[in-house]
Amino acid sequence: SSAYPVDSLRSQTFTSTYGNSASIMDYAIGNYIAQPEDGVTNFYAKIGEYDYWAIEYGYRPIDQALSPWKEKEILNQWIKKKAANSACRTMASIGAMGYIDGQHDLGDDPLKAARLGIANLKLIAKNMAQWTAEPGKDYASLTEIQDELYQQLYRCVEPATNMIGGLFYLQKTTDEDGPRYYFIPESRQRDALEVINEYVFKTPAWLFERKVHQRISAGLSINGTINKTKTLHNKVLGKLMQNPIFMMEAEAFDRENAYTISELYEDLRNKIFDELITGESIDIYRRNLQKTMVDQLDRNLKMPQEIYKNTDVSSVVLANLTALKSDIKKGLPHQKDTMTIYHLQDLLTRIDKILNPN
Repeated sequence: SSAYPVDSLRSQTFTSTYGNSASIMDYAIGNYIAQPEDGVTNFYAKIGEYDYWAIEYGYRPIDQALSPWKEKEILNQWIKKKAANSACRTMASIGAMGYIDGQHDLGDDPLKAARLGIANLKLIAKNMAQWTAEPGKDYASLTEIQDELYQQLYRCVEPATNMIGGLFYLQKTTDEDGPRYYFIPESRQRDALEVINEYVFKTPAWLFERKVHQRISAGLSINGTINKTKTLHNKVLGKLMQNPIFMMEAEAFDRENAYTISELYEDLRNKIFDELITGESIDIYRRNLQKTMVDQLDRNLKMPQEIYKNTDVSSVVLANLTALKSDIKKGLPHQKDTMTIYHLQDLLTRIDKILNPN
């Protein structure tokens, strides 16, 4: 799917001809990039250039090959000729968790795609009570769509989370030029974090349409906005902080151009706790997010795997907990909201227990 430019997926002509991915076997989900004004009518994959190439590779007769070994040589030459064609080459991302994931991406720019996809989600959130209404029917469809909004928001930003601390790889053999693996540039990782901060860490108030939550059974219950948003925060923040191995490798390999674990954790702290600087009250969704970050720092400090021992992980965690404690003490006197004050006092107690467990 990365072979197709994001802007092409907004073209009625392009999508009608080529679909949303260079291969139907990419299992690319529906085209969430196209905007209402674009006039796109086909939102799904079609048999693409890669599919025709795969069929040719597997089934085209090679009459000049008089042995299996000669046929293998010819097939390898075919592959190298196609190598420059992005529609015929597999490129994958290896996220910070260490696994390959391209399941929910569309287009050649996952950050631009995320912004466009979320613009569509905002439109759906605003209109879904009206769009799902049918005379004589209950609110089952509205409940289903509301649940799916959270899932699709995560799908939109998941490629961005894979970019932070991750790398790309191209399938190559030893007789092809260039590297197989390369780290994602620091600037792109920082851009990815900005997208995550804007659409996930900052409270997504557009998800909380009052007229929706007054009509669905989970709207005003334990499974309502608080729990769903907390689950979203846990998934995204946990993925960003849970495995810093690639970031340490990138720093060791090319410190000057690397986005380091210390820089990531500092950026996360500043974005997630920016109310300590602005003096704004902290809403309930952000309070839960901030508690989640402290819990994740504690978890990282206690990682049992041998691979984390005697590494920079504990150093970075301790430094951020100490800095956060200092930031909270400085920010507390400027807060007027009672619940915000209680919350920050709670965080100080939690941090003290982590730093001084005895």
